[in-house]
Amino acid sequence: MNIKKYKLTFLSVISIVGILIGIPLDFYGMTLTGGASLAGVVIFGVVIGLVVLLIVDRVLVSIFDPKKISIIELGIFVILLTIFLIRID
Repeated sequence: MNIKKYKLTFLSVISIVGILIGIPLDFYGMTLTGGASLAGVVIFGVVIGLVVLLIVDRVLVSIFDPKKISIIELGIFVILLTIFLIRID
């Protein structure tokens, strides 16, 4: 299996891992009763969002250089993480 042919980027790896973790958690959340089942719906929304991000990432990789896209994605992630950590304080 040649991984280089898939042209993985930072966002594609994070999206794939999130989808693989989110689907079983979603099924579990949907089996809960009462208001707890809302967690399954929220997780489902996150998984749908990750699928959309993965599709956009794959389209951009087919147009631009994957290395440049990955650097831009990592930069955006660091900026968002920094903003999040500042807001917590």
